[in-house]
Amino acid sequence: MSRTFSRWPLAILLAVSALVVSGSSYAAVPSSDGVIHACYDVQNGNVRIVDPGAAKQTPCRGHEVAISWNQQGQPGPQGPAGPQGPAGPSYAAGDGLQLEGNVFSLADDARLPLCDLGESPQRQVNVVPSLPDRWGCNLFVEANQACPTGQLAQSFDANGRLHCAPAGGPSALTAFDVQQADYALGAGIPDDNDDHVYATVTPGAGTYLVHAKGIITSQRNVDTGFTAPFFCELRAAGSRVDWTDPDPDVLNSVFEVPFSFDGLVHVDDSESIDLVCNAGSGNDGLGLVRARLTGLRTG
Repeated sequence: MSRTFSRWPLAILLAVSALVVSGSSYAAVPSSDGVIHACYDVQNGNVRIVDPGAAKQTPCRGHEVAISWNQQGQPGPQGPAGPQGPAGPSYAAGDGLQLEGNVFSLADDARLPLCDLGESPQRQVNVVPSLPDRWGCNLFVEANQACPTGQLAQSFDANGRLHCAPAGGPSALTAFDVQQADYALGAGIPDDNDDHVYATVTPGAGTYLVHAKGIITSQRNVDTGFTAPFFCELRAAGSRVDWTDPDPDVLNSVFEVPFSFDGLVHVDDSESIDLVCNAGSGNDGLGLVRARLTGLRTG
């Protein structure tokens, strides 16, 4: 008795078996540590890739030798250095900046000064066009302030607030005009670090609108140059109202430096309003001419 088998079922079975075997081998090659395992046939030189971890994997036979190698080879030697790249961009410090290496910072003449209470930084224009301007401190007041009807401004406090008081009659308004001795010829300013008063007035208790002016003269100390501190200022009751401290380069460049101060001040009966100058040691050759104090009582 003979049996006839169909070719199609057998072919399908063989194909499925090949896929299962191939899939299980492929999935674990290389192994998790990157190593590829194989068997080398010493008789014919064939190499057979194997998966040692597979359940149905055939191990190397008697005429085969187990071999392995890494999926990735060892690093090669360091290559030669490449050519020098092009030079990077160059930088320069702009206005108000200074550059040290690759670090930018504010230039000294662009830094804001530390001002006292009631003062604010202000750019001061140099009287010599060839020299740069610089920053200083000036008194400030709040904007848009006004006294009520029937009152006059008396003073400003350290926070810039306006103080008002009832207005007096014509007899309450007094004025003064005080000049320094030898108004036209002036006087020298000793370089002894002491305050020297060149115009003063004790007008009595009240609030005054004060204007002070003068001209600092310089013999241009060409031997060593002016370097020590120097200032002239308007004071009321011993407190600074306004001032100037010319740059040494100015004093070494010109013969005359004019100044002008203004302020609304309050003094008591025994307190004075003064124009004071002070020159540090080494600032010989400075003087003051046409110094003058004028004021009008406002309350």
